[in-house]
Amino acid sequence: IYSKRNELYGVFQAKNAISKLDMAYLVEGQMDVISMHQAGIENVLCSGGTALTEGHVRKIHRFTHNVTILYDGDAAGIHAALKAINMFLEEKMQVKVMLFPDGDDPDSFSRKHTAEEFRDYVRTHSMDFVQYMVQVGLNAAGNDNTRRMQEINRIVATIAIISNSVEQQLYTQELAAILGMKEDIVARSVAAERKKYVAEKKRERDTEQLRQG
Repeated sequence: IYSKRNELYGVFQAKNAISKLDMAYLVEGQMDVISMHQAGIENVLCSGGTALTEGHVRKIHRFTHNVTILYDGDAAGIHAALKAINMFLEEKMQVKVMLFPDGDDPDSFSRKHTAEEFRDYVRTHSMDFVQYMVQVGLNAAGNDNTRRMQEINRIVATIAIISNSVEQQLYTQELAAILGMKEDIVARSVAAERKKYVAEKKRERDTEQLRQG
C-alpha cells in the first residue's frame, strides 16, 4: 500500500548512484527528478513537494550520510529547507543547501547543463547550513535588530541539534566568526539550547511510552 510519508520518488532508480557517489540530491518535484535523470544526474530523488518526513530522511540515510538540498528559492522552498536541515541533523547526517541562479530551478538548470557541469556547480556553490541560514535569514533581516536576534537564535537552536561535540564546536566557531562575536558567548547559547533540546526529546519519548502503555 502506497504511503506518501515513507515513499521517495525516484529512489529505486537513484539508490545505486547515491551509494556510489555517497551523496543524495533532494529536490521538490517529480519533474525535477525526471529532468535531472535525463541530463545524466541519477543521484536525485524527491519527497513530493516539500512534505519531507522522518521516514523519508531515514530511507535516504540507508544509502548515504550526505545530502544536498536543491529546493526552490521562494518562501515555501526556504521554509521547507530550514525544516529539512533540522531533520537531517537529527538523523546525524551531513547536510548542505544550494540556491540556483535567479529564474532557475533543478528542472531548468539541468536542461541547460551537462551532468558534469551540474555537479561542478553544486560542489562550488553549495553551503553548509550555517552559511545558508545566515544568507536567507540574517541578510534578509538587514539592520532590524529584533529580526536579527530571532534569526541568530534559530541558527543557534539548529547547531544545538548536533550531538557530536567536535562537529558542534566547528559550527559554533563558524557562526561566531560570521557574527564577529566571541566564541564563548555563542558556545554558551548553544549549550543552553542543547540542554533544552535534550529535555524536550526526553519528554517526547516519555509521552510516547505512556501512549503505548
